[in-house]
Amino acid sequence: MTQFPKFPDFKELGIEDKTIFDEYFKKYPPMISEFTFTNLFMWRHYYNFKWAMLNENIVIMASPEEESYFFPPIGSNKMKETVLECIAYSESIGSGGIIKRVPENVAKLFSDGDKIKIELDRDNSDYVYLITNMIELPGSNYRSKRKSIKQFSREFEYEYHPLNQKMIPGCLELQEDWCNIRACWDDPHLAGEDKAIFDALQYASKLDFKGGVITVEEEIKAFTIGEQLNANTIVVHIEKGSQEREYRGIYALINKLFLENEWADFKYVNREQDTGEEGLRKAKMSYRPEFMVNKFTLTKLV
Repeated sequence: MTQFPKFPDFKELGIEDKTIFDEYFKKYPPMISEFTFTNLFMWRHYYNFKWAMLNENIVIMASPEEESYFFPPIGSNKMKETVLECIAYSESIGSGGIIKRVPENVAKLFSDGDKIKIELDRDNSDYVYLITNMIELPGSNYRSKRKSIKQFSREFEYEYHPLNQKMIPGCLELQEDWCNIRACWDDPHLAGEDKAIFDALQYASKLDFKGGVITVEEEIKAFTIGEQLNANTIVVHIEKGSQEREYRGIYALINKLFLENEWADFKYVNREQDTGEEGLRKAKMSYRPEFMVNKFTLTKLV
């Protein structure tokens, strides 16, 4: 019988943990974009993820840079007790007793008597859209998207392809170019994302995501990856394209074609958070989200 790490003896997250995480996500379908194995695995170096079992739940500790906190438990057994135990452990190691990325159903377990501060984390709340809107781009709200796609189609002869192993070097080359233009290594988050993309693509054969690419003259000019989140929702983890000024409309096009070709049978697409970046927030709002998946931060009051 497989032995899993028992709280508080944590284990670093590795590819060998995929089976247990997939089992839990299938049994307890998530709403938040963080909770797929692909997402946790590809970001494991940036967040220094460690995990253990507590009250038959998976608990995950993140330690990016100088801080340390827990993600919400994965499971349903003694959830409130499990969260409180994680907070107590966090306090015991001097990390402030913090749980981040908490979905609303878990935040609602706590009241004033619990001495837990509950704060909306708007920067990390997820944007969720109707897939039919993302494909059809109907009405005046999406006029600019349709216009940019038409402009791209007039200027370039392109092809859409499902991602396969042969295309991965081209995707990595595009990502390297993207990073060089934006000086990723001067920004810890962009550098972390670069490593996350590299790991996701390098382990593509062992992970469950789908991908799509757009080629122009047989060169990859955009790529994206996503996977099923729950019964009616998919989540897009990464979307990268060549310079928008040169290839105007390429982001709108890869978004549309990826959903149209790979995910048309699903109702919603979760396009993750904006991390508080003004330009990204404006871009995500321009697609008219159907709703937000609110996340909260729980902190022990002194």
